Amino acid sequence: MRAVSDRGRARFFTTSPCSLCDDVWGHVRTVAPWFAVAVEKVDIATDPSAEAAFAERVPVLFGGGKVLAEGRMSRRDVVKALMRLRFARPG
Repeated sequence: MRAVSDRGRARFFTTSPCSLCDDVWGHVRTVAPWFAVAVEKVDIATDPSAEAAFAERVPVLFGGGKVLAEGRMSRRDVVKALMRLRFARPG
């Protein structure tokens, strides 16, 4: 079994309660398997560094060392973000 590369991993920063986060998470959960991306859902309240970085920006889709998308995201926005992550040229 192959290890998942950085291009196959993302983090979804959220908080609770957040109906926008819940809506976007539905898109992320549906779309991520299309691109073989494992997404970890992180509540910023449990991670002080994430809370400091993203408190005013959630929801945030993060991967490859950068913010892929944030705030209100349509399914199309999530698709584009995960495509950039998965198929980006190295370097």
